[in-house]
Formats: sequence, C-alpha cells, structure tokens
Amino acid sequence: MDGGHARMRRLVGDPLDGLVKCEKWIRDDDDRLEKSKTTSKTAWWLNRLIGQKEEVNFGWPFPFVEGRLFVLTLSAGLEGYHVSVDGRHVTSFPYRTGFVLEDATGLSLNGDLDVHS
Repeated sequence: MDGGHARMRRLVGDPLDGLVKCEKWIRDDDDRLEKSKTTSKTAWWLNRLIGQKEEVNFGWPFPFVEGRLFVLTLSAGLEGYHVSVDGRHVTSFPYRTGFVLEDATGLSLNGDLDVHS
C-alpha cells in the first residue's frame, strides 16, 4: 500500500504477558471486506468481533511502505516474544517448550531490509 490505511484483526487465543498472540493486517482492498454490498465494513467487523457492542477502530497507517522508515521493537516477556511497530503492539509468539531465554545467543533477520541502529 502506498501509505494508505490498513485494519488489523485480533485473532482469538490465550494472551502472552497480557498481550494478544497475533494481529493480522487487513488492507482496505481486501476482498473479504466486500462480502455483501448491503453490509458496511463496521457491521462486518462487529459481526467478526463476537460480543462487541460498540464500534472498535483498529485502523492506523500501514507502517511498511517502500522508502519509509519504521521502528520495529522486539521484546522478551515472561511468556514469549512481543513485536511492536512504531510503538504499537502487533504480535506475540510463545517461547518454544523447554526454551530458556538466557540460552539465546543471537537474532537473525532475513529478507529485503536494511537495519539502522
């Protein structure tokens, strides 16, 4: 997306350190949002978020745009890793069974990205 907006969907699951395990980006042009011409995006979201009585806004600018810098923060909690982008929590991953945080010796990043520190 060229600096547009995206929406995130919170996936159901047990939280880690009080944070959700995963949130999925849903772009404005996602076909799933066009399920019915009579159903608004808000109504669709409220139906997806079972038990929600009020409108919940998950929209914020999509941070991953070519040529635009973003801050990705990885933190280690008591139960797993947490990932934030530009200060907003995006996802969490539980530690592997038997993993001891002190045993970690490094971090590997792959793909088309430049790291500035």
